[in-house]
Amino acid sequence: MCGWFPTDIWQGLLGGICPGSKLAHFLSDASSFLHLNLKQRQVDYTQAFPQAPLSDPVYMGLPQDWHINAEGAFVQHPDPTFNDKSHFIKLQCNLYGCKQAARNWFKHLTQGLLQEGFRQSAVDPCLFLRADCLLIVYTDDCIIFSREDSIIDALIRNLSQSFLLEDQGSVQDYLGIRIIKDPIYKSISMTQPGLIESVLADLNLLQDSKPKDTPSVGILYPDRDGIRRQDTWNYRSVIAKLNYIAQNTRPDIIFAVHQCARYSASQTALHKLAMKRIRRYLLASKDKGLTLHPTHAFKLDMFVDADFAGMWHREYS
Repeated sequence: MCGWFPTDIWQGLLGGICPGSKLAHFLSDASSFLHLNLKQRQVDYTQAFPQAPLSDPVYMGLPQDWHINAEGAFVQHPDPTFNDKSHFIKLQCNLYGCKQAARNWFKHLTQGLLQEGFRQSAVDPCLFLRADCLLIVYTDDCIIFSREDSIIDALIRNLSQSFLLEDQGSVQDYLGIRIIKDPIYKSISMTQPGLIESVLADLNLLQDSKPKDTPSVGILYPDRDGIRRQDTWNYRSVIAKLNYIAQNTRPDIIFAVHQCARYSASQTALHKLAMKRIRRYLLASKDKGLTLHPTHAFKLDMFVDADFAGMWHREYS
């Protein structure tokens, strides 16, 4: 989803279009700051959730092996298996694990950014706009864009008075995505070699394994009468990693990953082979990713495969 900047912002800062934030939109934002020659900085909020106040009273049970004694003191119990069910602890900060912790943090951060003169995008609530800079939020990771480093420095100084944060410098690795800029060709390359290595390790796929030049060979079917998969590796966990890779830097494996994901609840040896083919394909191309070349032509290209590559079948639809 994309939205136009208000007139005073795009004339004073960008002169163009900016997509909403969230990770999927970060790719377009990165392309924009190269195209418009914007400075950028990555900021990480240290222990973000506890920095926010609690919106409601929250109580938790006492840890096992601890209790309140007759004198009212919080002490360790002689029995290590003892659970005190008559006393509770009232939380004084917004701890990780609380149901409303993420929302409390975002509301707290939003209030701080509004005080700095930002306004929240009507298109994407995680995109904050100001006449001289813009800021993208992904939980506790932020990226700030501006034409001047001095503006970013001043903003970080102001925010550090209200938040515990770390200035991580220029954007190089963002949420597992390695970002390499080429100033000569004015391009940006995005890869995820670390996560791909993790996927290969999950399946014990060694470097000398035979690579593949395609991620799949055809449509994957349920295989209801097939042999159940006997491997110990976690099928759903690997699917989650592959999906994260596919959605961000490797659209070439999206179709193959989604086919395997359909059978997460009933995997057979056939589906295991399909998964391993994706891994062998990534083994041969783990240093590859998206390369963006910003242009002045703001246009949208679409590619549609409406019939499942000619393999549509009612039985498996």
